Amino acid sequence: MDELLERHGALLCHSSQRPDISRLPAVPATLSKQACLSYRSRHVRVPGAPGTGSTRCCERCRVTSAGASGMPLLLELRDLLDALAIAGATVRADDGRLRCSAPRGALTHELVMRLRDRRAELLAHLARPDEEEAPLAPAQEALWRQHHLRPGDSAYNIPLELALDGPLSPEALRAALRTVAVAQPALRTVYAVVSGRPRQRVLPPSPVPLRLVDLSCLPPELAASAVGRLAAAEAVRPFDLASSPPWRATLVRLGPATHRLLLTRHHVAADGWSFGILATALATAVRSHGEGAPSRVASPAWRFADHARVQQGAAESGQWSDGAREIAGSLGRDLTIACVPDGRPRPGSAVGTVTVTADHRRTAAVQAIARSAGTTTFAVWAAAFGIALGQASDQESVVVGTPVSGRAHPAAEPLVGCFAGLLPLPLVGGRRSSLRDAVRQAHASTARLLRHQDIPFEAVADAARAAGRPIGGANGIRAVLTFQNTPSAAFELPGVAVRTLDPTSLAAKFPLAVTITPVNGPDGPAASLVAEYATDLLGTAVVEELLQTMFDALDAMQATPDQPFDAVTEGRSAVQLVPLEPPRAGETLADRFRDVVASRPDAVAISDRDGQVTYRELYRRARAVAARLAGAGAAPGTLVAVQGGHGAPLVAAVVGVAMAGAVCVPLDPEDPPGRVEQVITDAGVDVVLTDRESARALEWFEGPAVRMDEPGGSAPPGPVRPMWRTSADELAYVIHTSGSTGAPKGVMVPQVNVLQLLRAATAICDVGAGDVWSMNHSLAFDFSVWELWGALLTGARLVPVARAVARDPARLRRTLAVHSVTVHSATPTALSMLSDGAPDEWWRRTALRLVVLGGERCLPSDFAAWLTGTRAGPALLNMYGITETTVHVTHRFLSSADAASGASPIGRPLPGVDAAVDMRSGELLVGGWGTARGYLHRPGWTADRFRPGGAVPGARRYRTGDRVRAAVDGLHYLGRTDQQVKIRGHRVEPDEVAAVMSGHPDLAGAAAVVRDRAGTAELLGCLVPAAGRTCPSPREMRRFLAERLPAHMIPAGFAKVERLPVTRNGKLNREALPRTADVAEVTDPPTTPTERRLAALWCEILDVPEIGRHDDFFSLGGDSLQATRLHARVEPTFGVELPLGGLYKAFDVATIAAAIDAAATAVPGTPARVRTAQR
Repeated sequence: MDELLERHGALLCHSSQRPDISRLPAVPATLSKQACLSYRSRHVRVPGAPGTGSTRCCERCRVTSAGASGMPLLLELRDLLDALAIAGATVRADDGRLRCSAPRGALTHELVMRLRDRRAELLAHLARPDEEEAPLAPAQEALWRQHHLRPGDSAYNIPLELALDGPLSPEALRAALRTVAVAQPALRTVYAVVSGRPRQRVLPPSPVPLRLVDLSCLPPELAASAVGRLAAAEAVRPFDLASSPPWRATLVRLGPATHRLLLTRHHVAADGWSFGILATALATAVRSHGEGAPSRVASPAWRFADHARVQQGAAESGQWSDGAREIAGSLGRDLTIACVPDGRPRPGSAVGTVTVTADHRRTAAVQAIARSAGTTTFAVWAAAFGIALGQASDQESVVVGTPVSGRAHPAAEPLVGCFAGLLPLPLVGGRRSSLRDAVRQAHASTARLLRHQDIPFEAVADAARAAGRPIGGANGIRAVLTFQNTPSAAFELPGVAVRTLDPTSLAAKFPLAVTITPVNGPDGPAASLVAEYATDLLGTAVVEELLQTMFDALDAMQATPDQPFDAVTEGRSAVQLVPLEPPRAGETLADRFRDVVASRPDAVAISDRDGQVTYRELYRRARAVAARLAGAGAAPGTLVAVQGGHGAPLVAAVVGVAMAGAVCVPLDPEDPPGRVEQVITDAGVDVVLTDRESARALEWFEGPAVRMDEPGGSAPPGPVRPMWRTSADELAYVIHTSGSTGAPKGVMVPQVNVLQLLRAATAICDVGAGDVWSMNHSLAFDFSVWELWGALLTGARLVPVARAVARDPARLRRTLAVHSVTVHSATPTALSMLSDGAPDEWWRRTALRLVVLGGERCLPSDFAAWLTGTRAGPALLNMYGITETTVHVTHRFLSSADAASGASPIGRPLPGVDAAVDMRSGELLVGGWGTARGYLHRPGWTADRFRPGGAVPGARRYRTGDRVRAAVDGLHYLGRTDQQVKIRGHRVEPDEVAAVMSGHPDLAGAAAVVRDRAGTAELLGCLVPAAGRTCPSPREMRRFLAERLPAHMIPAGFAKVERLPVTRNGKLNREALPRTADVAEVTDPPTTPTERRLAALWCEILDVPEIGRHDDFFSLGGDSLQATRLHARVEPTFGVELPLGGLYKAFDVATIAAAIDAAATAVPGTPARVRTAQR
């Protein structure tokens, strides 16, 4: 026992005169609101501890006597009631007398003397009317605020459905409900605003309405369906907390002796612990009334209003300060968990559920780990949860929420009420720390919260803010862990079989909540893990992966406790690999091209500004190029730089390089000379192949130079054979991409990759010899590999588009129509530009049947006009890919449903592509036929980006740097891993903000860039007005975005641009976007008396020197707590009532002041109607 005290002494409240110590299987068992510590068992005698030999709490657990008037006496009475509860004694007032019932020998001399000394005060306390007003406890205040912000939300309803089989009297049940409500004042309490602040007021005892519904006349199957619908409706029906009690009951009759009892409570008046109290009291009252006996349901001497007053006194006295600082100091700078999206679930958000079972073997392992570590099973489960989140988020530490009981005193144990609160629990993510350390951290965090479980989350947030590390409020908690080990309450009635049915799934409270419940398995004790998640924020696959990782972590804790848990989930494939047949042995690009020429010699291969070229003629020109290259010393493997304008000569040059067995190093004629020289030098080019215009720009090159358009050139008879036999494993090209250091990196792609690309993709695209392809992209952009070889190796016609034409939407549309192009490839940005100034559904004037999108993030919502038209238009095929994986990796035909979703779906991998998701970071890893050989002359970079792993031994996967999410319909693109930015402690993806801005009806496009102002990162929105529309004002954009995004994702300023700048490859050029707003934000001073008085309140609450009429409350650093304080000050200052939820939609001085002025002249008692601020 001494060992127990030494280990858990910091967790125990030393307050008992009992000489014995209750032995618990695990101390503490849990922190959860459903399963709290047994505080009666926690009260022990510790030698030398404060309170030894007396019945009072230790100084660490006491609330100080400072505070509101009468608080010292209230605290002393609570200590006395605690001591009586520990002794098993109860007290009541009976006609002016103090009655005490206790087991024999329980009342010691000391207790009897304390009862005599405080007899008058106890009688007054017990006899006082319970209909008095009281403040809200902190846990209640948070729930009340949520209720007023979302009055129709049912997330905090607590439904209970009981199946009652046996004789039941509705009259006895109705009388029992009233008896329980009399004994538990929380069940007849309303919550109204008084003098600008929420207050609770207990209503006088009255009959509790019991709604009776008789379905016994229906056939059993119809009755079962009807009661299910009724239960679901009752569960989600909102409460009017200001005027009605926070519980209701419905009794459904299904037969003469078959009933369903539907009890619904609001969390503001009851927590999980309260259910056992309520069930026991209700069953006792039903039995008493059925027997005609006096009620045996006692009214507790300590009331919830007393608890709320003590909490208020603690807040006002600063008693929580040290504990709040201790908890805040254990947290990081924010509550971010990368794998769980930011933001609250939308009102009415559907709840997804994943349930798994930890069998007897794993449950026994958890207990063994806890014993070995000297801790509890809760700490072990919490450590596993932290590791799972850390692995999926690539974080070394995470912060989750865990419910605490808040019932630190025995006098509170028999009370129905909302004592439970949520506190932040910091955990180790297991990236670098050992598994043993993860368990130790979870134990230490648990102990810390138990010492300070009366402290509300808001006090912790205030302490963190005061320390310069704002973490936001409890709304910032993204993941919650609950350990449910409270014994099930016994609702027992004579002759009636009672079953508790599964509750109706309500709205999600948090993005992710995991509840662990010990159960009896077939082989012994087991545990059920139920994960509830908001389906608008998380997918089933992610949640299932997290639960599996918890199990993996538990297994590793037992096997290798001194090792970090760093690589358990890495490389787990997210998408099934679809096989692809290999190419014919020895087949090369030149071989495939010769086959096409042999089958279609007189078909048109190229249409350009100079006319048409047949496949026979193209073959002849390509052979001539190959012969000239061979004459210049080119051999298989020789690096040949190719530069020229779009047209037939350029196409013949590329084919000629392949026929010579050489390697194409494409150059862009529009690149600055320094870039071109850098690429040639980096690659170690042996020969340059140019047209007449480019030749002058490359005169500095000292090696052989060959002209692709040399007049009079002829090819030797017969096929051109390279000096050495080539194979598909030889390189086809080296394309240079931009590097993070500014130096271009040459990506080496073998011919077999291109052959497999065409084999996999052309079948999906259903393209063939009858198609006409456009070639819009620079040869230095690998999209051109798809355009050029995709057309030529399927026998189609290729239309090279001059770069000047490709950039002019009107000329490009005309080109597509004139040449009857059927297959067009474009980046999403370029396709959006193509519609600028065009007639509606302009594509119907063309022969387009397929548009392949690639090169950058695609948002289907940008192409709603293409996807939702009245007549079928060309198919839009989104093909995600990167240069290092040979152009295309995935494919998805976009639909009208995609246009309405707001997501960026990239679909499923092409056949033969091995796609996997690193569950720690969400990064997409790509292997299979498309994996490039690596970076030319850069083995270090190659080793870093191309990692071992894949479906077959010796395979490699490329780390794309792109974040994706696995969904039922394939992969969804989330953004780059390196473009995230933190705004006010939240991680923000600029592309996500841009996608929402683009949805404004007056905009043709938008982008978001990060800028630095005074050392703080913030977003700037770049807006492209739609044709004939005026660019929205900053105020209008903020209003539009405030309805769709959290405050931290709204840009600080906006700039107007005529069009989004693009790189030579057609991708968005972020560097060319402005970093300054077009129009400075003008702070208009308040003008009316109401505005000036309101602005003064803002300045006081936000601690700022001045406020403008249209300044945004949250942009100035306000949060939900300060908003509540402002709301509380409005009514006493102006004498009008404003709805709190309306303020969140209209947080500028001018709009709120207008509502106040309107309310002042309205009918008395009518709440002001707050309009949305025009920001």
